Amino acid sequence: MKTGLGKELFVDIMAGYILNEDIKVQKIALDQNFVIFRSGLDIIQMSDFPKNLNGSTKVGKFTPADDEVIELNWNNLIRETKIIEKAAIKELFEVEKKDKVLGLKMNVLGYYMAQGLPDIRLATEVIHRARIVLCARKGEFTAEENKIIIQFVEAEGKKWSKLANLLARTQPGVIKRRHETLTGDIKEVNVGYTVEEDKIVLTEVFSVNRSILKNGQIKIGQFKKIGAKLERPHFNVYQHWKQVLEPMLLRHHAGTLHVDVRTLLVDYLVEQNLNFSQDIEWRELSKLPQFAGTTPRLLQSLFNSLKSKTSNKFPEKSKGELTTESVERYMDRRDTSEVTEKLTASNKDKREENQKQLINFYVTNIEGQKASK
Repeated sequence: MKTGLGKELFVDIMAGYILNEDIKVQKIALDQNFVIFRSGLDIIQMSDFPKNLNGSTKVGKFTPADDEVIELNWNNLIRETKIIEKAAIKELFEVEKKDKVLGLKMNVLGYYMAQGLPDIRLATEVIHRARIVLCARKGEFTAEENKIIIQFVEAEGKKWSKLANLLARTQPGVIKRRHETLTGDIKEVNVGYTVEEDKIVLTEVFSVNRSILKNGQIKIGQFKKIGAKLERPHFNVYQHWKQVLEPMLLRHHAGTLHVDVRTLLVDYLVEQNLNFSQDIEWRELSKLPQFAGTTPRLLQSLFNSLKSKTSNKFPEKSKGELTTESVERYMDRRDTSEVTEKLTASNKDKREENQKQLINFYVTNIEGQKASK
């Protein structure tokens, strides 16, 4: 490849520097020098990988620590080659070319950026992950993005993947929900649910499927009617059911409503050395006896909430340093001042009172009706 490299393209300059460095690469990764093309920030799917992939190779589920390693290697490459980063990103990641030779050159960069990762990775997936790490927008939508969303849908329709790529966002579903929020007569998503609203959700959900706690069968689309009643985005109502109401009822039946799931969860993850959400098989975790009555979605939601609070408590820590041990330290050091304890106790009492009302409503109006039939 060295003899075929020019001096005009950034990819040639970078690949030439890497090849001259003669870095060590995992032989398994080098033997699997595949090229997979993806448009924009679309994530590579399992079906895109070769069927004869070596079992030692890890695909998908990059952790925050993995992303930091990739970005660190990228920064080192930019520094050593003395290339202007913005120009390099534009050439390498913003222009779509399905060229096999170019793909192999990009793989050289992928092998370089894979240095220091804890798992064997395909170079083609590492370079695509670098595209996401370096180019994807995160956080709240800006006023300009909101304007683009409205204008795009009016002009081209609901092409969410295309719109996500236009906005440099990785999740088309989030763009879809943002459009619904911008165009619908709905309440803000962050406004908490009242007990009366929860009663409406319970009534409507069980009218759709009386056995939902046994089979869990309900589609997001079936929440459109409920969302309209509550003047909320239907996806937000679905999330509230899956993360709050369904787990509450399951734990009620399992007799574990009184259990502090958060402490159990963090203790278990630390003991098993599971540091990031991407390391955890949430479905299997929810099946363990100590988590009886929980759901994968509830456990993941609790963990993400704790990580967010840990990040606020320790702002000096990078995402790669926010491991479960950091979460454990946050829980050990939570504010125990008198004012905070009183406020926490008050919130807990209110939450338990609301929960009690909802359980009574469920037992009387839903279980009672089921029994009478």
